Amino acid sequence: MKTNFKRLLFFVIIIAVIVTVVLLVKPGVPQSEPVISPSPQVTDVPAEPEKNPISSRADEILAGMTLREKLYQMFIVTPDKLAGENSVQSLTPALKERLETFPVGGIIYMSENISSANQIKELIKAADTVAEIPMFASVDQEGGSVARLKENVGFPIFKNMYEYKEEGEETARKNALTIAENMAALGFNLDFAPVADVWSNKENAVIGKRAYSDDFDEAARLVASAVKGFHDGGIICTLKHFPGHGSTYQDSHLEPAYINKTKEEIEKEEILPFKAGIEAGADVVMVGHLTVDDIDGNVPATVSKAFVTDYLKNEIGFDGLVITDALNMEAVAEMYEPGELAAKAVKAGVDVLLMPVRLRLAAAEIEEAVLNGEISEERINESVRKILELKIKYGIIK
Repeated sequence: MKTNFKRLLFFVIIIAVIVTVVLLVKPGVPQSEPVISPSPQVTDVPAEPEKNPISSRADEILAGMTLREKLYQMFIVTPDKLAGENSVQSLTPALKERLETFPVGGIIYMSENISSANQIKELIKAADTVAEIPMFASVDQEGGSVARLKENVGFPIFKNMYEYKEEGEETARKNALTIAENMAALGFNLDFAPVADVWSNKENAVIGKRAYSDDFDEAARLVASAVKGFHDGGIICTLKHFPGHGSTYQDSHLEPAYINKTKEEIEKEEILPFKAGIEAGADVVMVGHLTVDDIDGNVPATVSKAFVTDYLKNEIGFDGLVITDALNMEAVAEMYEPGELAAKAVKAGVDVLLMPVRLRLAAAEIEEAVLNGEISEERINESVRKILELKIKYGIIK
């Protein structure tokens, strides 16, 4: 009995060992290799894109601004108009007080504000110490007949740009580079040049040889080269006067000016230098007080949504800063009240208002339009954000 029990126990143990070995060692897989189960499939989750540091900094500043501060950031004015004095050449008590009260985005310096290199350097520097947000220090410095910086500041003298057209694109770039480098040395950061108008109407007196050429294609090449030169010299440049002042018979400084062409015609002609300049990287476009009946009836481009937003921004694709020509020019100053003109320009899509007839009234009119819902605050934020981003990009805001 005991012998049979021992035999049975022996067979049970043998069978248990065999079963254990079979379970541990699977057929077809070497004992030395572990069996690895495939990892579960992980769906790729796109990483959240990093925000542009320039945009982040601009948003940070914007978030801390009041509506009033935003509105004044959209204006560039002369020191004389701001201070209520003539030929301001230093940070007078009146200029200091007005800069503190009306925190404008920039100052445009005229010939009467400039007497020497040291004087204008000191004025630009002193004015900026008052501003909570550093300002555009701007000037009209095309070369030739429109040049506020002259021999008195040791500035190199140029002929009108038309006189260099036969010398080609490299000369256009070098001329702009020289202007930019000398401007930057004096403390300027924004030039209202190059002229992108084409001298296509020989009876046109307001543009004439200020243009780079009387040929649309040639002007496009030369203007694009000039943009590169300004940027190489560290200066923000401005394409002017959109959509093109060279074919008009009128001078918009004195009266309404008209482009007597269809949209299709200006697309093939006047617009070419602007498109070329934009493609070359121009950061600013100045809209002229010019009327094209085929696009927006008798409404000057400055206050035309069809021109500024629908055409320049959306159709052409310009996403930089849009500035008006001087708002004290007769083409618009006689047509609209100062406050009305400023508000209409903002509604049209303009970002910066140049030289209003009455600064405080213009700002107040825009503020009222925001408060009563005619203009959204986000529309104001859109412009101010672009202003801040451009200042950060060029190191104006550190």
